[in-house]
Amino acid sequence: MLRKLFWRAARAYTKTKFKEAMTQMKVLKPKAHDWLCKIPFEMWARHSFLADLKNNHITNNLAESFNSWVGKFRGKPILTLMESLRSKLTSRIQKRFGKACSWPKIVVPNVIEKLNKHASICRSCTMLFASGDEFQVKDNEVSHIININQRTCDCKIWNLTGIPCIHAYIVLINRRDNLENYYHSSLTKATYMKAYNEMIHPVEDVKLWPDIEVEPLTVLPPELRRRSGRPRKTRRREQGEPPAVGQSRRSTTLRCSRCEQYGHNKRTCEDGPKRDRKGNWKKRKEYTLESSMVHGGTIGQVPIAGTSMVHGGNDGQVATAGTSMAHGGNDGQVPAGEI
Repeated sequence: MLRKLFWRAARAYTKTKFKEAMTQMKVLKPKAHDWLCKIPFEMWARHSFLADLKNNHITNNLAESFNSWVGKFRGKPILTLMESLRSKLTSRIQKRFGKACSWPKIVVPNVIEKLNKHASICRSCTMLFASGDEFQVKDNEVSHIININQRTCDCKIWNLTGIPCIHAYIVLINRRDNLENYYHSSLTKATYMKAYNEMIHPVEDVKLWPDIEVEPLTVLPPELRRRSGRPRKTRRREQGEPPAVGQSRRSTTLRCSRCEQYGHNKRTCEDGPKRDRKGNWKKRKEYTLESSMVHGGTIGQVPIAGTSMVHGGNDGQVATAGTSMAHGGNDGQVPAGEI
């Protein structure tokens, strides 16, 4: 629950929703609330981001994606690493610029996909006309004010991302305006092509470089600080992000279906049955006042007073007073002289 409240506060676009999540967190875990309040909100909470940046990312997935993209070259020497990065970047720039030249619309495709999802979501919204550029849209009993000219909405999504929110979408559809004219300029095809318009010039092979004098002549590598555990090669996906093709689903907190506790599953539950060395399931033996377990000779049966029961002599049968039962001499039968 604490994790859900944290992500709810971090992803909140408005200050009101942020305070609601933080208030619930303070009631649930005051120490976690006080620790988060010491960190500047503009570093991890969306509602405090600058609107001029047009960026709503709250994780370091950009660095994670870069590390995954570098791949096997991360452990190479510095010259090999730099040359590999130069080659990969040269190819990447050329491919992305060529792909952008074939786009038919003004806006980049992934932004158009996000806007197309609004078509099914905004059906529950109702619009009220206020003036030429101002509108009021009610969504789940909450009213939002939209200004088309200023490209703003009370939900703050349009302000921070530069992409029209569902409230602005329903207004633009009713006005029959072209949606591509209301995106931020950083999301257009022209800006994308401008970012990949430059090139990285070729570099001659290292064997052809001129000799230089270096002191000392032997350059030692940096000290290796190996961390515990296996090095991570795949990037950490964002909370709620679907898994990539061929990858397993993101792991979540385990919950045992046997004892309903968190942190383990039913196979590792301490209250469940255990396996022996042969792999067979062992059930717990219950000890009661009415049962007695004697060297495997009886199975939950109670010998009567005066009985002598020796290592497996009978299989749970009862011998009368005065009877003597030797090592497996009889299988629980009563001698004739005692009848």
